[in-house]
Amino acid sequence: MTRQDSLWVAIRSFGIYLLVNAIFAIPAALSSTVALIEVHNFESKSHVLARSTDAAASESIWHTLEVNYIHDWAGDMARLAVYTIAAVYMLRNGKLLFKWINPPNKTEPPVP
Repeated sequence: MTRQDSLWVAIRSFGIYLLVNAIFAIPAALSSTVALIEVHNFESKSHVLARSTDAAASESIWHTLEVNYIHDWAGDMARLAVYTIAAVYMLRNGKLLFKWINPPNKTEPPVP
């Protein structure tokens, strides 16, 4: 096995690793989506049930929770997207990464 072949194996292996990470990121993304929806539903229900004196405090708490869940959701979705895009690129193509790691020399045959 030549150096180029072993480099392709390493790129594909790292692509499989990222794909497994993307699969493990799916439950986190789904749970943060459900949590965000539930917080939004409880927030809208709490406005109806809150007394006029507690409305400002209740709104502040729910707003803080919603902002935190939005940040969690955005982070989980970004992680899922980055892992998936990088894994698909490395498993299907990966030529630019291969050329960056192994620049072509005059003595080596071109990559098929």
